[in-house]
Amino acid sequence: ETLKTIIPSFAPGYDEAAQDYLYNPAASITSLDELKYVDSDQDGIREKNGQKLELLIYTTDDSSLQKMAELVSADWQAAGIGTKVVVIDLLSLQKIIIPSHNYDAIILGENLGYPPDPYPYFHSSQIENGLNISAYKNLAVDSLLEDERLSIDLSARTEKLKSFSRILAEDLPAIPLVNAPYLYGANISVKGIPKVRIAQNSSDRFLEVGSWYIKSERKSKF
Repeated sequence: ETLKTIIPSFAPGYDEAAQDYLYNPAASITSLDELKYVDSDQDGIREKNGQKLELLIYTTDDSSLQKMAELVSADWQAAGIGTKVVVIDLLSLQKIIIPSHNYDAIILGENLGYPPDPYPYFHSSQIENGLNISAYKNLAVDSLLEDERLSIDLSARTEKLKSFSRILAEDLPAIPLVNAPYLYGANISVKGIPKVRIAQNSSDRFLEVGSWYIKSERKSKF
């Protein structure tokens, strides 16, 4: 599922009216031209005032994230932006690269939980030692995320998250790409496994384990 906002469509707080940015290579090229980034030496990379337009992209050694990084890199290169993708293990990314802020972009998965809690990724307190990768700071967003965490009323939390989504879609500190599914296999002999949405932890797949069964017997009616 392609994501329109940080909040996925199945979760409380999703806002259908939030600003959407469709894939538009022509608009990207026009914007770069207007900003005076031009490939004057015809090497495929735009430059301005002698400075090449190049981006350093980090991602983890997860194969699906690597594929996304390759696709994003190809799109940027087609627009004349030089890119270098660096693949690194998740622990090193979290402990070394993110705290250093020595990167231009990071392609990484997020687990917002259910109901969603974007606080670790977008509250300004999480810039130095947290997962606010884009160093995003917006006082209105901080207030919404704090209130959303403190509220025990789902409808109130949902409205706070919708307001958060609208602001984030305008500021765009992060670009949502896809909502990737987790697939779990089960032995064909196991019956009664319902279709459930796993939104918090992988262990959620056992939430309905009480309805699973293997053996059954026919009962005669008298």
